[in-house]
Amino acid sequence: MARVKAKDPAAVLIDTLKNAITDGVMKDLCLEVAAPIKMQAKLAKNGQYRTVSVSRGEELMPSGVRLGAKGEAKIIFEFKPVDPGDYEQYELDDAKVWTAFPDLESLVIRALDIEAVNTDGESVRFAQVKPQFLNAAREKEEIRVETEKADAERKVKNHYEDHPLFGVWG
Repeated sequence: MARVKAKDPAAVLIDTLKNAITDGVMKDLCLEVAAPIKMQAKLAKNGQYRTVSVSRGEELMPSGVRLGAKGEAKIIFEFKPVDPGDYEQYELDDAKVWTAFPDLESLVIRALDIEAVNTDGESVRFAQVKPQFLNAAREKEEIRVETEKADAERKVKNHYEDHPLFGVWG
């Protein structure tokens, strides 16, 4: 019997955000940098990374999202420049991205299927929503694993039921 593994809640979060970028609320979104900020940038000519200052008003498009490289709980948002130049990609973590793109936070929260405004009419912050989403994803994965295990056990138990001689032999 195949062993069913639960998916890491952080991986569920990343998959959800990737879907929002490719097919959801962030598809073909063009964002303007709201405040000057330092970002990691990938050079177009040799692929090396360096920290660069990105000025206010520069237009970028969300292109991807991933977990931090050192197993950190940080989420790295990737952006492509609208007007290609020296850099082919920019990156910001989930602590700084909201400073550069304040409108993006509500779209990310909406992509997670959570209301962007609480009952008091105040904006909900990603830092508040992230643990809530991870806990819900963990619970859903546990339920999915239990369901798949039960289905597999039922299938093994009834494996010979469809055989034409089932029940004929002693």
